[in-house]
Amino acid sequence: MALNQTTTASSNNGYGPSRAVEGDTGTFWCASSGSFNQWLKVDLGASHTMTSIKQTFADNDGSTFYYKLEGSTNDSSYTTIADHTSTGVGYSTTDNVSGSYRYVRMTVTNITNNHWASSKELEVYGN
Repeated sequence: MALNQTTTASSNNGYGPSRAVEGDTGTFWCASSGSFNQWLKVDLGASHTMTSIKQTFADNDGSTFYYKLEGSTNDSSYTTIADHTSTGVGYSTTDNVSGSYRYVRMTVTNITNNHWASSKELEVYGN
């Protein structure tokens, strides 16, 4: 559902946020610095019932990624739908989620190995 939808980000270093939803794992969004928190947001255009979200980061070198996924119907108040801020995950993770949201925001809170926040693909599945 996120494929080619409107995206925004907290920052970018020339690798814009739309690169994270274009269906091409050869491109990626990257934040403009190594500071945290950095976020990537996609507007699905309308509320959709979600079943899973797959996040693939740009660095596949054994790093640990700490982030959370949030959903919103109004781009004002957000609900956490998956939380990896305490126990990080690897390069690519799929979370089973529930709820109906128009906006999905992925906030990176830390990454090991001095990497900057990035995303090769943020994929949203559901109805």
